[in-house]
Amino acid sequence: MTDRETLRAAVLGAGTMGTGIAQLLLQAGAAVALVDPSPAALERARASLGDLFARLAAKGRLEDDPGALLARLSTAGDLGAAAGAAWVIEAAPEDLALKRELFARAAAAAPAARLATNTSTLSVTAIASACPDPERVLGLHFFNPPGLMRLVEVVPGVRTATAVVEEAVALVRRLGREPIVAKDAPGFVVNRLARPFYLESIRLHAEGVPVETVDAALRGAGFRMGPFELLDLIGIDVNLAASESVYRAFFEEPRFRPHPLQRAMVEAGLLGRKTGRGFYLYDDSGERVASAPAVDPGGLAAPGTSWRGGAAPAVAVRGEGAVARALRAALPAAGDEEGADLVLDARLDAPPPAGRDDVATLSWGRSAAQAGARLGFSAVPPPGGGPLTVELCAAGALPGDPPTPALSRARAALEAAGLNVVVVPDVPGGVAFRVVARLCDEAVRALLEGLAPRRELDLAMRLGVNYPAGPLEWGEALGWGDVTMALRSLAEGTLEARFAPHPWLLGRAAAGEAGLPEAAGRQR
Repeated sequence: MTDRETLRAAVLGAGTMGTGIAQLLLQAGAAVALVDPSPAALERARASLGDLFARLAAKGRLEDDPGALLARLSTAGDLGAAAGAAWVIEAAPEDLALKRELFARAAAAAPAARLATNTSTLSVTAIASACPDPERVLGLHFFNPPGLMRLVEVVPGVRTATAVVEEAVALVRRLGREPIVAKDAPGFVVNRLARPFYLESIRLHAEGVPVETVDAALRGAGFRMGPFELLDLIGIDVNLAASESVYRAFFEEPRFRPHPLQRAMVEAGLLGRKTGRGFYLYDDSGERVASAPAVDPGGLAAPGTSWRGGAAPAVAVRGEGAVARALRAALPAAGDEEGADLVLDARLDAPPPAGRDDVATLSWGRSAAQAGARLGFSAVPPPGGGPLTVELCAAGALPGDPPTPALSRARAALEAAGLNVVVVPDVPGGVAFRVVARLCDEAVRALLEGLAPRRELDLAMRLGVNYPAGPLEWGEALGWGDVTMALRSLAEGTLEARFAPHPWLLGRAAAGEAGLPEAAGRQR
């Protein structure tokens, strides 16, 4: 279908997603029938599209006249309006029974159409089974808002015809979006691979790490928003529903288990920005309300304390891995150990520093206490460069503990050297590394299961959730051997099975093969 003026499409559902999908179709030259049983929803959708097209035109970002676009939009309350459509795209609520019933009716109303579901977590194969010809059914998972988010997951069901997949990819490109073809597995790519970002962060908070500390550490690693800021934005109820769906679909695999804190907040109506309170407080306009500072786990004064009257500190670095390289690049003049004010030992297997309080040991796979050190630190270099953030802790420190002299001196030295510092409790693995390493390991599992090829897995996370890098390329930058070693140490030290690296990674590490071969996973 190459003629820009011949595409006819129907969108089922006039909510936010359905309206956004209709917008893309209209801007791509399609004639669109928007179908919803609610006349009020249809009126809101048309008004919303009219306002949007007017704003885009005023900014010079619309090729067609707004009136011409709206002239190609029709609305209807029943599926009869889908007759003659080449594509029928469903954007109804995430309810399997509802979607199956809709697809059975859509298949009868539009016998020649390609049928697509915008489900984010449900099985495409299960939805397609309601149709007499499941060969023409697949998933087209758009991201919210469709008009801004570039990624679309194209998800064939077990019986989807190859030609239909190819046509779907062409349609997505015609809409100006980037398609990735993903296996029909729980959560597809993005909703599965993103689980550790939220779940590990919530578990860290449940262990006593303040939400502000977790958010600061993850922003320091390169994420645009911290996990709790993002949970409040998308809605804690929405995230819980996705988490529960993936958890059930994986037959209650422990590493996907939601945390009771999520359910408690949903039951209390603390859903984030839309209710004015979630992990943070918000005013009536949805802006975050400044609150009293959270308790600093180290009990330190505000950053910016001068270092010995403003003199530059001498900070020495041990090790040769990604963290050591990033530290040397960030420090203005990395000194040697003789006469150094602070030593950062970035070796994963560093021995105990014999009680010295001027040495901080890397805590990627253990806590400072487990390493036999008085100080621990962690850092995840942001992909592509950017300011380096160092997490700093005192051995055995809990939230609210008073500062130790060694911690106070180390923080002052690092800040005087120009580094961002986040003081954290002494949790094994630190904060950012625990989250990023779990993301990397989950991506390896998805790759080996054939969920999608390497490029698509990384692209999905960069475009679908704005990660600073795909988890596979991030693991490559951090060093797969080091990530694997640290995860194994975390699993052994915490007795938590979710940290255990995939056996394939362990085998490659044992063989001295640090990277992922290009042939790993199913290639299309």
